[in-house]
Amino acid sequence: MLPAGRNGDYDDTAWAGDGVLRVHTFGEEWSVWRWVDVDGNWSEHFYLNLEDPWRRTDIGFDSGDWELDVVGTPASWHYKDEDELQWSEDVGLVNSSWVRRTRAAGERAAAALASNSWPFSADWNRWLPSADLAMPVLPGNWNVVDQMGGGV
Repeated sequence: MLPAGRNGDYDDTAWAGDGVLRVHTFGEEWSVWRWVDVDGNWSEHFYLNLEDPWRRTDIGFDSGDWELDVVGTPASWHYKDEDELQWSEDVGLVNSSWVRRTRAAGERAAAALASNSWPFSADWNRWLPSADLAMPVLPGNWNVVDQMGGGV
């Protein structure tokens, strides 16, 4: 979040961190992220990314990030990036109605986490890829969104 906006620059680098698995339940305003290291050890905490419910496109799925996130375990959680959401409201990128909607989604996400229901209680090891699975290749048009096909 830069007050003057992003200048468009980026560094083209290969990912070097732990792997992450994202699980999205159809219609929910969040996806659940969990990190796994090279030895197959899962992070103790869950990351609930507040976002638009996923929409299918010709090349996969699309969503939009809501800035505020929930991080924690079924026993304890906290918000992440409250300062960014507040800044967005202060500079007029979002209004107070949007902030209330985002926080309400955060409360629902936190309640789902606290209930330790699926996917939090799932056997996440079942989703680990086999060692011989090849890295998937993105289609050539991965960055083109079909405006008529339901994309953004």
